[in-house]
Amino acid sequence: MDTATIIATAQQLLFWIVIFGVCFGYGVVRGSRALVGLIMSLYIAFLVFTLFPYQSYIESAQSAITLFVVLLVISIYILGKVIERDEDESAFENFGKKVIFGLLASALIVAYSYHVVPVTEFITPGSFIHTLFEPAENFFWWMVAPLVGLAFFGRE
Repeated sequence: MDTATIIATAQQLLFWIVIFGVCFGYGVVRGSRALVGLIMSLYIAFLVFTLFPYQSYIESAQSAITLFVVLLVISIYILGKVIERDEDESAFENFGKKVIFGLLASALIVAYSYHVVPVTEFITPGSFIHTLFEPAENFFWWMVAPLVGLAFFGRE
């Protein structure tokens, strides 16, 4: 594989790479359990956002994204009180779990950006990401994947 191919592939995946970097960084700073809380918070924010009774009053993509982020932050805060924090976990302890949970969280966020929150109005992911996440029938599988990952890798 030549350098041009690697660069082209990286550009195609840039959207997911940036989101993964943020999720992984969150896990390094806060711990692997915080990533589990993030994944679960994404599900809670999705549920509340889709059931929000005043969706018809949301006129812009920025408003929808803001509402979703507010719901996500509230969910993270509440689950942070319930899920134990890894006080004694070093930054790169449980490195593999942090990578897996970061990938799962970022996959969920990218799937939401196609089907729930109109992030793709502002950002144009590459065609590879578009092929994986845009079809409506794939959304269910992207919703299930983090749950399966948590079932296999969730506890020590």
